[in-house]
Amino acid sequence: QEIAGVQELGMTGRGEFSQIGTFLSQSVDSELSGNVIDLCPVGALTSKPFRFSARSWELSCRDGVAAHDSVGSNIIFHVQHDQIKRVVPRNNEAINESWISDRDRFSYTGLTHSDRLLSPKIKQDGQWTYTDWPTALRFVADKLKTIAKNKADRIGSLVSPNASVEEMYLTQKLMRSLGSSNIDFRLRQGDFSHQDSHPKVPGLATSLEELEKADAVLLLGSNVRKDQPLIGHRIRKAVEQGARVYVQNPVDFDFNFTVTDKVIVSPEACLVQLSALLSAIISGNKKRTPKGLRPLLKGVEHTEQHTRWVEDLKSAKQGVILLGNLAVGHPAFGSLMQLANVLAGLTGCTLSVLPEAANSVGGWVAGCLPHRGVLGSDVTTSGYHAQAMLNQPMDAYVLCQVEVEADCWDGHAALKAMYGAECVTCLTAYETPLMRDYADVLLPVATAYETSGSRINAQGDWQSFNAVVPAPGEARPSWKVLRVLANLMDLDDFDYQNTTEIHDELYQMVGEVSVSNAMEWACPDSLSSLLGNGEGVPCVSPISLYSTDALVRRAPDLQQTRDARSMDPMVRAHPNTLNALGLQGENIEVLVGMDQDSQTLSVCADEGVAENCVMIPINHQHPGHLS
Repeated sequence: QEIAGVQELGMTGRGEFSQIGTFLSQSVDSELSGNVIDLCPVGALTSKPFRFSARSWELSCRDGVAAHDSVGSNIIFHVQHDQIKRVVPRNNEAINESWISDRDRFSYTGLTHSDRLLSPKIKQDGQWTYTDWPTALRFVADKLKTIAKNKADRIGSLVSPNASVEEMYLTQKLMRSLGSSNIDFRLRQGDFSHQDSHPKVPGLATSLEELEKADAVLLLGSNVRKDQPLIGHRIRKAVEQGARVYVQNPVDFDFNFTVTDKVIVSPEACLVQLSALLSAIISGNKKRTPKGLRPLLKGVEHTEQHTRWVEDLKSAKQGVILLGNLAVGHPAFGSLMQLANVLAGLTGCTLSVLPEAANSVGGWVAGCLPHRGVLGSDVTTSGYHAQAMLNQPMDAYVLCQVEVEADCWDGHAALKAMYGAECVTCLTAYETPLMRDYADVLLPVATAYETSGSRINAQGDWQSFNAVVPAPGEARPSWKVLRVLANLMDLDDFDYQNTTEIHDELYQMVGEVSVSNAMEWACPDSLSSLLGNGEGVPCVSPISLYSTDALVRRAPDLQQTRDARSMDPMVRAHPNTLNALGLQGENIEVLVGMDQDSQTLSVCADEGVAENCVMIPINHQHPGHLS
């Protein structure tokens, strides 16, 4: 309870008859539940995946860095016979203290999943055949080189935001050497309209240690408890010391800390509510405001609640505004980011964007972007961002540890683009049924725990790691595959022998990373233009914390949790919304999707969902579910 913020275990009986167990009809479901294992002084509480599989003195210990969210928790792997048997926290007060999330603790169980790709494969005449590495790499190199001769701008690359800095840097270097700037890691970002004025390195602009000292926090579009569990833990510690937390979300999420006040509104109304907070500040205030802001807010009404919020933020000594995953995925994210920046400036708060993935910050630093190079440097020619690459399909795609059907903001558009491409090359640790349909070449690569490299966490810390266990079969580290591809295409400056050489080359260019979310003001045209055309009902699609990446999706122990089961796809909506749509009654089902990619989903009334929108959770336990 002290760490996770929920009471799930208790003791019954007295003396020698004492027993520790769950409460009646309950189970242990917290996203931080595994930490109770480490707290048990006698070792009576153990993890089920590890239980009876090895003796502690038979295990070797290897340091590592967790690869599933932007905290970058420090961990220790317990290994026997080149197999990971257990994962425990490694103390680092500045990052994860002595705790780790269950996602970081149990994801290793997905390493041996039956989906693992163990040998290179090429599709010929619609049939998959196993081949050797030289043949597969030569096939890809010839295809890319041929297309690049006349249509280099028709080659695109999507990179996992969990990929290492070295893998991101090499991918963008290879693509630009071919003559294409179509490269992006921002797979779940909902809007790119303000990307030219976007910060160079967005992320957590206050340290994790300072976050727990905040006295006022505003959460915008965030389920921080599930998305970034250890950041949620820091906020909970701040609340215990008296911090006030204000929440504006499309869903009334169950936080493990006390919320001072909240507004649950639809995605469209989110911008109106944020504008109302700004209106409450500038109303009757003659101080200078960004050009165009007052005309933009003309007609926006604010209430006593808005005034109370902004006054508290203004009076805070350490106020923080946090934009979460749902904010980044908002279809008007650029304007939301602009308005949040102004709100932070007018209240004196620190604005932070909570990066979704383990190396989102690293992607900005490595130049894995279509419009910027390393650390935001200028590029000769800008390319297509992730959404544009899918809406305006390329002739060839290079997918680096990406399952487009599960990892992209619009999975339907992603699949459509893949099916229409001339050549799709997948550097992947796993193969899926859909991947076998749209891909032309499958190259088996190592997972995050089977290769060396670096990642940059939310607060800008470089963290390097070594391979914990060898990759199975013929799988190879992604950076080696990229290097050999570049050599086969006769590209210059790809003579790296190890990840240290790649790291040093990039680090000499960028040095230590300073995270900042300040951006050049670009006033939105009008609020009405951002609120949609009034047709249809906006949909909120939070992603299950156990569906965020390929390894987690295949960890059987995580998929058995309540958090995984509760995110099964169904249409959830406020009872008033269902009444307005004529969907009253029991056992109602609706057809959801586009074109032939549709599913029939059950409808469920949920007062925790904002009115005038619906929620369809995204859970890719088996990639291929409706996106």
